[in-house]
Amino acid sequence: MSETSPARTGPEINGVPTLVRERLGDAADLLVGASSILHLQAGAVSDGGDGLCLVTTAVLGHYTVSMLDETVQAVRGRYNGVDHWWVEHSGVRFDPTRSQFDGGDRFMLIEEHAQHYQSEETFPAGWVTLDLVVAEAQRAFAFPEAAEVFVMGAWDEIMGMHQAAADLG
Repeated sequence: MSETSPARTGPEINGVPTLVRERLGDAADLLVGASSILHLQAGAVSDGGDGLCLVTTAVLGHYTVSMLDETVQAVRGRYNGVDHWWVEHSGVRFDPTRSQFDGGDRFMLIEEHAQHYQSEETFPAGWVTLDLVVAEAQRAFAFPEAAEVFVMGAWDEIMGMHQAAADLG
């Protein structure tokens, strides 16, 4: 059974809860949008993104560092005792593949659902290149050639979102 984030109980702007927006500032829409794209892409190729948490974390980290110039942390840890990866930034946790566990929110305030998440190690996001992300994805996919399609497809969609926001802004 999924838990709804208390951050979602307040008003939203463009689908981003006010509490999340207050912590992330100007980057809120782009970070939530990128996380949502990765969630959809991962869910399309595996059950809720199962096995793709490191890959989606690396892509999201690479995006935030290279395009938003934001400092974020990639976190290796456990979700209810299962090895897992996610991103943390300004008091918000981004977990594009959380739906593999319980279908819950993909982004939440860090203090929410703390009983499920156990951080073991953190890394500055953007610690890998897209080429290394593709190499990691090749280990997660049954057909290695699908890995580059997944990573670069997600990257291209995120960059399209980024450009559209820049054109509006």
